[in-house]
Amino acid sequence: MHPLGIAFSEIYEEGIARHFVVSGSMLGMAESEVAAAQPVEIDCQLMRINRDVVVHGFVETAIRLVCSRCTEEFVLPLRAPLEAVYLPAQMATPEREKELEDGESDVYY
Repeated sequence: MHPLGIAFSEIYEEGIARHFVVSGSMLGMAESEVAAAQPVEIDCQLMRINRDVVVHGFVETAIRLVCSRCTEEFVLPLRAPLEAVYLPAQMATPEREKELEDGESDVYY
């Protein structure tokens, strides 16, 4: 199972809290222009609503960047909200996606 994977049966209706620490490369950051300068920490609450899983939390790390003016490398601390809804693949319909579009949460199957 993926290090960020959680079995649906582990998520109770009242929700669960999880803390993950993963490398940037595990999240695909090694191949991008943005490289993690430290491990990526994810603190989140997962709640089950029928067959959907709603995730709220934060992602925290530091990223290594290059200044466009002086070309010096620097490290920028980063803390970003995490808002996502995971749906069973068989629920993938345009109507369901439109229903969940609120501009804040990403929808995954």
